[in-house]
Amino acid sequence: MEDDGSQLTARYLSSLGLEKAKVSLEYVSELQRAHLRKFSFNNIGVLLGRDLNLDLDPLFDRIVTKGQGGYCFEHNKLFMEVLQGLGAKVSMMMGKVTREVSSESPRAHRFTVLKVSGDERTYLVDVGYGPLCPRQPVPIVFGEEIEVRGGFYRFERNEYGETVF
Repeated sequence: MEDDGSQLTARYLSSLGLEKAKVSLEYVSELQRAHLRKFSFNNIGVLLGRDLNLDLDPLFDRIVTKGQGGYCFEHNKLFMEVLQGLGAKVSMMMGKVTREVSSESPRAHRFTVLKVSGDERTYLVDVGYGPLCPRQPVPIVFGEEIEVRGGFYRFERNEYGETVF
């Protein structure tokens, strides 16, 4: 399956029953919701100590072809690769989930940062946190609460200069 990303993107979109379109917030939102509906979040492989190769071919095979689901590193890598295949400006970011754990916990969550042409804002896109994922890109705006499809999100900087979401 190794190619420039167009074949992977086409197969991914086909698995979701979607057509390729110009990257926009509406289209990325549609992709994000379709991904979350179709592919399960789970960390069973991690808990069982399985070798979860993060190379794109085996990753695509596990999540899309076999429908085995995966955890944040798997889902968000695949989703970022698809967005890149569509021509989106994206980058990978690491973060930490502080829900019910110490803010001193390590950065162990991967998500994607999206920049949409013609829009000054930058967005967080996350398909790797199961039912707690936002259902569309969240604008990264510091210091104010943002409502996105019934969820409330807030970006702050902590005492270490890290972004807290």
